[in-house]
Amino acid sequence: MWIMKSKAYYFFAAYPVLFAAGAVQIGKWLENHPKWNYAVAAVLFFPAIPFIPEATPILPIETYVEYMDKQENEEGRIELTGDYADMFGWQEQAALVDSVYQSLLTEYDPKEIMIWAENYGEAGTIKILGDKYGLPDPVSRHGSFWLWGYGDSNAEVWISLGNEKGSVEQVFEEVELVKIITHKYAIGEENGIPLYLCRKPKVDIEQWWQDYESHVFD
Repeated sequence: MWIMKSKAYYFFAAYPVLFAAGAVQIGKWLENHPKWNYAVAAVLFFPAIPFIPEATPILPIETYVEYMDKQENEEGRIELTGDYADMFGWQEQAALVDSVYQSLLTEYDPKEIMIWAENYGEAGTIKILGDKYGLPDPVSRHGSFWLWGYGDSNAEVWISLGNEKGSVEQVFEEVELVKIITHKYAIGEENGIPLYLCRKPKVDIEQWWQDYESHVFD
């Protein structure tokens, strides 16, 4: 890998084969001394125990933070590994979208309201966690969600989740910031995301959607 200047993970696919081959050879060495198997297992397993909570999210978050001696940064956030951080913030997003959606139902018919999520994570949140609130399916131009389309181009109001101000102002004349969603433990890209109410499209929605096709996996 060093000679070829390749990425370390290029070799990952070979590891299972090497592990299997090594296990067979070790098994042959120990077949006449079965009790040594326990010693080998102990040597391999016990040194790894302290690192398991960092590699796999098995501890409650408060316990993990204390175990790893994580400290809050200047913004009051705690930086976690991706496996942990990706579990947080989604419920709050779905709950806020529902709160805004329900408030709009006093003025608009459900068919006049669209939920527009910036990326597939936020769209998936509304699609999956939104079921318990009875939220409609979102639209998103990110990933395979783009294939599902833009919904109703004549909708009166759009709830924008995660899209930055510049993005929504390119599409709508009226843009109102409702809240910036923050979470102490959420992964960086899902912290501090804006939720806007948008009205009066100033572009052709269908054309705007189609023009983004080459960027859906950016």
